[in-house]
Amino acid sequence: MGNIQNSKYEIIKPGIEYNDRILYRIRAKKDFGYVCAGNLGGWIENEYNLDEDGWCWIFKEAKVFGNARVIGNALVYDRALVYGEAKIMDDSLVEDEAKVFGNAKVMGHANIKGYSSVYDNAIISGEAQVLDHAQVFNDAKITDYAKIHDHTTIAGSAFVGGRAKIYDNAKIYGNARVEDNVEIYDDAEVYENAKVYDSAYIFGNAKIYGNSQVFDEACVYGYSRVKGNAEVYNEQRIVFGIVDHDIRKYKDWKSAIYHLFGTYPVNRKIILYIPVNKDFSMVNNSTIILKPDQLINAKEYGQSYISFSYEYDIRVYPDLPDEQFDEIYYKYFIVAVEIDISDIVDISSDSVWAKKARVIDVVGPIRK
Repeated sequence: MGNIQNSKYEIIKPGIEYNDRILYRIRAKKDFGYVCAGNLGGWIENEYNLDEDGWCWIFKEAKVFGNARVIGNALVYDRALVYGEAKIMDDSLVEDEAKVFGNAKVMGHANIKGYSSVYDNAIISGEAQVLDHAQVFNDAKITDYAKIHDHTTIAGSAFVGGRAKIYDNAKIYGNARVEDNVEIYDDAEVYENAKVYDSAYIFGNAKIYGNSQVFDEACVYGYSRVKGNAEVYNEQRIVFGIVDHDIRKYKDWKSAIYHLFGTYPVNRKIILYIPVNKDFSMVNNSTIILKPDQLINAKEYGQSYISFSYEYDIRVYPDLPDEQFDEIYYKYFIVAVEIDISDIVDISSDSVWAKKARVIDVVGPIRK
């Protein structure tokens, strides 16, 4: 039936019927990019779908139709589908069985693959990757080196950038903004006007929303919620309850303790379990000795406060396998330290900074 020709490729007739449209196989007329003259390509509806300029190409069984365009040096591979008003441009790549449709745009060096879908007015740019069964839609934007994979959903007017990694069943939507080296995973959600950035971690069933911000290596997980104008930062860890204000700014250590341990101080006091060496010197500061029935005052050591690390908390580690348990404890004693919340200066994910503390008991050595 003859061929419709341009300088880059020809459209081979007859075509095939697909979704009530007639699509035609393409064949290269010259060498360019990864293509040699005579190579068969994928399927298009008309010449508008694949630009004559650049190295752009459609490979194998990939299909581009409707008013969709592939331009620049963009490549569409395998069984990928590009349709509607979608545009694949620059040096971007769409492959496997991914779908890009609606008014979506894929540009820069972005990569869409697996069974993922990008649609509506979504824009994927930079070196971003959308993989597996991930979905990006509405007016969402993914850029920089962000990686979106598994069964994640990015929607609304959400922005994801930097080297953020979003995976498992996480959802980012509304006007949420996620960037830098953030990781969000499990069933966590970030939405409304919330911001998560600067190496923060959000996972479990945690939800970040309202105008809240989580940043500076903070960690929010479990079934916790961060909402309103709350700010969680400086390695804070939120595991329990709802945070609706800046705990550090207001020095609300009672709330901080609850959000961290799931329990409130008793008579304004908390008990931490601290690893010490066999001479009772602190593991993280060997100049401080934690002997039983001793009051530890930071001023006596020429300090404003002492950092009490509870990283090896015996309420957690007994669940470890014996060999891992032994690896942690074989050389340590554990002492119980009581701290009044009025003496607390700060609380982070693994330490309590306090002006004073009392050693009330010795627990251990746990293993030999």
